[in-house]
Amino acid sequence: MTQMEERKRPAPGAELFIGEAEMHILAELGDSAFDSESDDSGLLTGRVFHDILGPWATVTGFSRDWSDADDATGWFRTSERYGTEMSRDDIARHTELFGDRTAFAVMIDPPNSQMAMYKIEDGEPVKVGAAILEGF
Repeated sequence: MTQMEERKRPAPGAELFIGEAEMHILAELGDSAFDSESDDSGLLTGRVFHDILGPWATVTGFSRDWSDADDATGWFRTSERYGTEMSRDDIARHTELFGDRTAFAVMIDPPNSQMAMYKIEDGEPVKVGAAILEGF
């Protein structure tokens, strides 16, 4: 299971920090899903930390093995139907994968080239700030 080490976040106002290379991969996954007229999903790998502002996480890779959820910092999915909004099915999947622990969801809308990042609080999706870090 992901451990929460105490560490100051790279930038205030963001809870999710994604490497530039990983952001490009997410964009490519969205484009590929759009081109094949299908949806895609997987796990976000990285680390979860906390500081005086609360929990925050890094994304440094991806996994297609859903059994890795205990070590993941979150998950992503592409969808033309739901776009960047979290559906009830998305919320249920998030809760099933991560329970009450800190984890993030990246919702990708390929046709509109948009992404939104969420965490779940009290069973409801809450948008979170994210930062893309060069050389991360």
